[in-house]
Amino acid sequence: MSKIVIIEDELFAVEHLIKVVKSLEHIVVGDFYSGEEFLENTDWNFDIAIIDVFLAEKLTGLDVAKEMNKRFKSFIFLTANKDTNTLKEAARLRPSGYLTKPFQVNDVAAALEIVSANTAIQKSKSYLQFLTKNDLFIEPLTQRELDILKCLLEDYSNIEIGDKLFISSNTVKYHVRNIYQKTMVNSRDKLREKITFFFNHNRS
Repeated sequence: MSKIVIIEDELFAVEHLIKVVKSLEHIVVGDFYSGEEFLENTDWNFDIAIIDVFLAEKLTGLDVAKEMNKRFKSFIFLTANKDTNTLKEAARLRPSGYLTKPFQVNDVAAALEIVSANTAIQKSKSYLQFLTKNDLFIEPLTQRELDILKCLLEDYSNIEIGDKLFISSNTVKYHVRNIYQKTMVNSRDKLREKITFFFNHNRS
């Protein structure tokens, strides 16, 4: 069971997707009608996003996908457009899957199952290997620092990290300082920016 957000500007498509996703026993934790609305309101606490490539306002689904990549979030593109140039541009953003309108229940089920499995593999293997074995840090992170780093990248507050890991917020602050020192940054934004840059330039 995965937590899903839907970013789609067609009301009928949104309502249909919500019904389908819930029928597959996943949880819809948000639906947004524009990229702007999503970025302004999301807490990033989801597993998979379903994103329409063409959204009505200024930001496109491609723009939103770039933000997903910065935060290592899995996403599925949804589109009725089969233009070759658009698909090439979309492919460069490395989506976890595609859904073509009009979509069928089986298509959504297969896409979510594949993405859920791949996301788990990525988190447990390539992503964690990247964090522990590349030259991003001047010193290796401890296991506790890795646990906290994953929470930082998912935008948990220090209090939320403490509650999640059963440690005090002061202990969290201590480890966060160590992570900053080992990464040679001084803020969460700089940390995310640096890790995103290294990750995107070191994966195959």
